[in-house]
Amino acid sequence: MKKRTVLLCFSAFFNVVLLGLCCYLFFVYHAAKEDASFPPFQTAANERASVGYLRINDLSASLMENKDDYQIELLGMEPSGPSQEFYELTFQATAKRDTEHMPDCYDLLWFCPEDNFWYVRYSPYCVEKMYSQIQPAGTTSTETIQVPADIFAQPGKYRVVWNYNQAFIDFDFDNT
Repeated sequence: MKKRTVLLCFSAFFNVVLLGLCCYLFFVYHAAKEDASFPPFQTAANERASVGYLRINDLSASLMENKDDYQIELLGMEPSGPSQEFYELTFQATAKRDTEHMPDCYDLLWFCPEDNFWYVRYSPYCVEKMYSQIQPAGTTSTETIQVPADIFAQPGKYRVVWNYNQAFIDFDFDNT
């Protein structure tokens, strides 16, 4: 009887240790996987800007793509600043119909091919306007935005979305 009790105690102790080891390995694996997928980055962004990885759900992404107020074209993407800590992205926007002038507020999104979701990487602080000008259909304007270069740490597909999903444009960036 005593042998049996010792054997059961040893078996229970071994199972608890094995379960603890499995839990430890599970959490270490997932923590390393998350760190590898979304590494932290330092940026020269304004302290009021939102910077990081905020995932956009499928509904919001599909609503983004249904806007047809503007035809947007990326004219250029040039490094700027004293030590090239920013990129200036220049766009040409043509109004497809009579609509409000495109606001200066925008969000920069990054597409993660591993999980097929868009992530907000950069959303600068901007002041909401109480009124805006109406642009007639066919009006063309040039918009330039300044984005910290560190936001483009990961190569891939990016999207600029102007506030209220008024317009968007996708482009690829390869930092090599």
